[in-house]
Amino acid sequence: MEALRWHPARTALLAAQGNFSPLLQEEFGIGESHVSIALFFYGIAALASNILSGYIAKKRTLYQMSPIFLIQALFLALLFIATATGNPVLAFIDILAIGILMYLVNAPSQLYFLSTAAAENSDCVSLASSLCPVCFNLGIALDSSYGSLVMDKAGYGLLGPAGAVFAVLAVLSSAILRTMEMKSRSE
Repeated sequence: MEALRWHPARTALLAAQGNFSPLLQEEFGIGESHVSIALFFYGIAALASNILSGYIAKKRTLYQMSPIFLIQALFLALLFIATATGNPVLAFIDILAIGILMYLVNAPSQLYFLSTAAAENSDCVSLASSLCPVCFNLGIALDSSYGSLVMDKAGYGLLGPAGAVFAVLAVLSSAILRTMEMKSRSE
């Protein structure tokens, strides 16, 4: 059941997202009022991500999202360069890009989850739709814990690369999903 809607791509981005404010303040010395402005623009980028997610869901299935996961990995890895160089402009641009990439997987994964439930047993669609928000919130808790663990043990600099690992895992899970679907269709 789509691993209860948890997806490595969500961990990749949410692990970093939960730490943007302290990252900007502590690593780049940006004041609270400027961090609020940066997070406002991040919110606009995340809103755009939600809108784009719907368009992507019309054209792509979840297992066709690998290029997006690779782009996520790239921008998460760039967060390391921004912190290593202490470049707040690069960090801000990178955070905006992460905001745009943040929710692109939402609609495709929900659509996949619900269409799989309908195909397997049409009586399960209601249950599947009620599990979506529950699993989404469980994923947020796991993602935030992972981000906090990375930050506590390795610092802000490795937060992006640690998230990038999960974006690469998302590519691998998409490949496995595609293989499983192709095998299921051939039977």
